[in-house]
Amino acid sequence: MMKTVLLGWGLLACWWTGCGPEADPDVVARVGEREITRDQLRQFRGDATANYRDPEAGFDAWRFYLQTMIDMELMLAEARAAGLGRELAFERKWLDERRKKLVDEYSARTIIKEVDLAVDDMRASFAGSKWNKVLQLAHIRTESEADAQKAMRDLEQGRDFAAVARARSVVPVTAQRGGVLNTWFGRGNLEEMGLTVEIGEALFELAIGD
Repeated sequence: MMKTVLLGWGLLACWWTGCGPEADPDVVARVGEREITRDQLRQFRGDATANYRDPEAGFDAWRFYLQTMIDMELMLAEARAAGLGRELAFERKWLDERRKKLVDEYSARTIIKEVDLAVDDMRASFAGSKWNKVLQLAHIRTESEADAQKAMRDLEQGRDFAAVARARSVVPVTAQRGGVLNTWFGRGNLEEMGLTVEIGEALFELAIGD
């Protein structure tokens, strides 16, 4: 197994660096007597990306597809040496294996990348969202709508919220603190106060002190 892998990478290095002054510029790799040409490599990549995106970018993408072709040619060469290559059923199986290998390699590379990207995107989105903070809220609870209107007029006239809460709130514990609640509220516990998501959206848009 190690010999096959090393041979594959050796051929790959041979293509990228050149293999002597008489190297055919159209041949990108050789596996025994088999040649892999630029056109074959382009066709292989084109067939692969008809349904999938490239798992790599730029130079690395070409290297990925070439290495896949080399690995499969090595497997076919070993089969031919063992006398299996003359069987039509084996040829079909080899083509299926080549497609499977390409899909498996693609999945292993792209799924991990896409998951990492999705996590990074979620983190970035949350960091820039209003929901990435918690709020300490204050309230004024009154006995009647008329009392609530009086509290609203006081606030509209510029009176300090804490002072209005102390004067008009009917909840002694929070009134003493200027209406401030002990609990810090985030996206997960707004419902504990009986607040809807719509109200939460408005609250989290407010600046400190509003």
